[in-house]
Amino acid sequence: MRAPLDPAAQALTNAVKATAEVHHAREQMLNAANRRQQALLAAHHAGLSIRQIAAQLGCSPAVVQHAIQTARSIHPP
Repeated sequence: MRAPLDPAAQALTNAVKATAEVHHAREQMLNAANRRQQALLAAHHAGLSIRQIAAQLGCSPAVVQHAIQTARSIHPP
């Protein structure tokens, strides 16, 4: 049987695990943000106005405009 870790070693082990979880969550959020930007851009290309998209999402037109501009800069036509 393995001896229990001392408190400092256990704290570091916990920190390493938490860091891995944070990195995974950050990657998931970045991927979701990218998919959202692409979806907003597609909706705009399909004919919806920025105001229409914003109304459907419950956010300001400025948020939609920024997401569309970001999507265009990352993925130009």
